[in-house]
Amino acid sequence: MKKLLSVALITLACIVTANAQKKDRESMGWLKYIQCPTDPLPLDYKTYTLDVQAAHDDAYRRDEILEKFSFAGYEKAAEDQDGDISFYIEEYPLVSGESERKKKQTKVKKDGVETTKTEYYYVNTLKYKYTLKMSNKDGETIHETAYAGVKKVEGSKSTSGNTAWESYKKKMSETKAGMIQEAVAGLRTEINNKFGFPKHQLSAVGFAIKPKKYNYDEFNNALETLKKAVVTSNETNQDISKVEADLKSVIAVCEKEIATKEDSKKARFNPKATAAAYYNITMSYIILKDYDAALTALAKGRELDKGIGDANYIQTLVTKLAERSKIYNDFLKAN
Repeated sequence: MKKLLSVALITLACIVTANAQKKDRESMGWLKYIQCPTDPLPLDYKTYTLDVQAAHDDAYRRDEILEKFSFAGYEKAAEDQDGDISFYIEEYPLVSGESERKKKQTKVKKDGVETTKTEYYYVNTLKYKYTLKMSNKDGETIHETAYAGVKKVEGSKSTSGNTAWESYKKKMSETKAGMIQEAVAGLRTEINNKFGFPKHQLSAVGFAIKPKKYNYDEFNNALETLKKAVVTSNETNQDISKVEADLKSVIAVCEKEIATKEDSKKARFNPKATAAAYYNITMSYIILKDYDAALTALAKGRELDKGIGDANYIQTLVTKLAERSKIYNDFLKAN
């Protein structure tokens, strides 16, 4: 009897699964977008200059720093011209500890004979610091910040002391070179995050619905339109006018399908299928930069299907975009 009941339950589950409408997650590549600043600069500011003081007046390191710093959304002025914004980066002399030789001994047993294997390696600690000052047209300081850190350097172990020393010297050289990259990137990120317009990208995701008992051609064709809009948006540097009509048609198709929602799993538009429609609407509004509408659609989709792995990622990102967009729009209205 128990066996017959189990078979019946499995059969019933298979029938429900066969009739249930399933959504297919489809990657649409990367959607590029420009992040708005949290501290907008005056609208007439267009250019910037950069001056660098490298440690020990090292011209090579100065050039490296110059190459690695940029201010997104603004043009770098020629060296003989004044910029609307000026940056000054100072690299402090590197503080190095004493090179310390260490050894590691391990017991090795071969053919019943135990021996001690001795390996040598060198270690050191490096401390570094970079500061940045940002000034306006009048020479007034707008922002100051610093980037500092400590790096522990350890060469590879070797039974040869000379080989261990060469490995250590190479590691030291690589670490020193990496410090510029890390420090300038840290300063650049902070400045662009607050004042600039850096370009970023998000993973664009859409959902199709598998056609089983019912037809979903219109819905899935709308997804294809959404995919093309992602590509067009990237190619036209986010020119909304190029994709607005297509995205509104995608939203209209999704909303029409949402209106047919039924709570039954076997319904043509069940809760999970409806969630797919809301997620496609979400992505459409993100491309249109209507972040509040995107968040509203996303919340409705999450209520219907809590198992979508992209939801937290999209929620966090769009919330940030919405906040920044509001700050910048309020700034534009005030100016």
